[in-house]
Amino acid sequence: MAYKIKRKRIIKEELQLCDENGNKVDSIFIDFDVDSKYKAFNAARNEVIKIELAFKEAKTQELEELQVNYGDALIKMFEVLFGKENTEKIIAFYEERYVEMAEEILPFIHEVFLPELKKKNNANLEDLKKKYAKR
Repeated sequence: MAYKIKRKRIIKEELQLCDENGNKVDSIFIDFDVDSKYKAFNAARNEVIKIELAFKEAKTQELEELQVNYGDALIKMFEVLFGKENTEKIIAFYEERYVEMAEEILPFIHEVFLPELKKKNNANLEDLKKKYAKR
């Protein structure tokens, strides 16, 4: 009898880049390995959240610097999620209109990607508990 092992912690999604009329121009294929990228994604996401919170308390003279930092943090998070090449493709698609890009991509991250990431990570933790509970 053979002992079977398998890979199961990969999130696969397609993000379609569409023009103003809804016509597909390009696609971004996401192949996110939860085990290897979870920590890096959370760190990048936490930086984005930290800057979003800073906007609430910022003085007018601090806003420009926060906008730059926010854009940089978003790009880092996108690079972890989509990869550097796909992030560059997204930036080119939006013609460096970062606000529009964020308004369109953040809902995908919050509504599609994060629930799947949480589900896969929780399954990972449950599997570890079961494996080590037997020992």
